[in-house]
Amino acid sequence: MADHSRQQVVDAVKTALTGLSTTGARVFDFPVRPLEAATELPGICVYFNSDEAVLVTIAAPALYQRSAELVVLGAAQLNSQVDRTLNDIGKEVEIALAAGLTVGGHDLEFIYTGSELEREPGEKEYGTITVRFSVQIFTAAGAPDVLT
Repeated sequence: MADHSRQQVVDAVKTALTGLSTTGARVFDFPVRPLEAATELPGICVYFNSDEAVLVTIAAPALYQRSAELVVLGAAQLNSQVDRTLNDIGKEVEIALAAGLTVGGHDLEFIYTGSELEREPGEKEYGTITVRFSVQIFTAAGAPDVLT
């Protein structure tokens, strides 16, 4: 059985973002712990925040349009260049996803919906840029792992 459609999209986005100039191969899933400065910064974490479904067709199998919010969290060490580094990460992510991606044989468009910078010292010793995208995913009822 294939992964859930959201996980398939996350994996495709992680592949597309691997090798960016600023973050290189430091691309991760949702951060369950603070990133390590020596080995993981600057870096990117990719995950979904939400997924709202609308029934598009009733005929079997029912078809859902999932409006999902994809998040790319960029992180960079707090120093005098943190804003520049975070803005570079944001720029590179927007460019990499601008043309969309093919996932499961289906072309997906990533619509940039905004970003937010955070650079307050605290539990973690790095600043972040949260870059948000909207993506529409179609799946049949009972088959959330198959994009249609």
